[in-house]
Amino acid sequence: MAACLAFGLASAHAANPPASSATQLNWPRELDAADQRIEMYQPQIESWNGNRIAGRAAVAVGAVSGNAAPTYGVAHFTATADIDKSAGLVHLSDIQIADVSVPTDANVASKVKSAIVAHLPAQGMTVSLDQLQTSYAVSKQLDQSARVAVQNPVPNIVFESTPTILVMLDGDPAWRAVSGSSYQRAINSRAMLLKDGAGHLYLNASGY
Repeated sequence: MAACLAFGLASAHAANPPASSATQLNWPRELDAADQRIEMYQPQIESWNGNRIAGRAAVAVGAVSGNAAPTYGVAHFTATADIDKSAGLVHLSDIQIADVSVPTDANVASKVKSAIVAHLPAQGMTVSLDQLQTSYAVSKQLDQSARVAVQNPVPNIVFESTPTILVMLDGDPAWRAVSGSSYQRAINSRAMLLKDGAGHLYLNASGY
């Protein structure tokens, strides 16, 4: 579950002190930026060191009016987290927007970042402690599951300039004497692979 951060307009928070009401924790949050509407979704916490956290939040950028589909991006942030266990809340301060990426329209990124920074409340934000911890736990689990060792050894390449048949054997050739002859046969191959006393090989496979 994503962390529930109470983003809002600075003016609204100046008139009303931070509270734990559910209305402050609704998502997505809308931030008006001139001729654009910016929606910010529940952030995901990626790191938590002491009282410092970092994460990312999806944002949607579109026109103030009309039915055009918005452009989606990601905002990365850091903040100082002060925990109030009895209330089950965390107060975030010193919030910094590190960068914003909008893959489908890179020219919008700087404008989106400026709009978010301009609307961050000066006194910080209220965060649900349970949801913050759950978000971080999920991020750590995804981090660990994504680390899968991949091996790409270069295979042995055999090149021949004459017609060649690849004969499959289960390990090294296991030679056994052929009754009534001077030949030995590799018994760990489906092909008829024989060897004479001089070490010459004879093959009968695929009609050859």
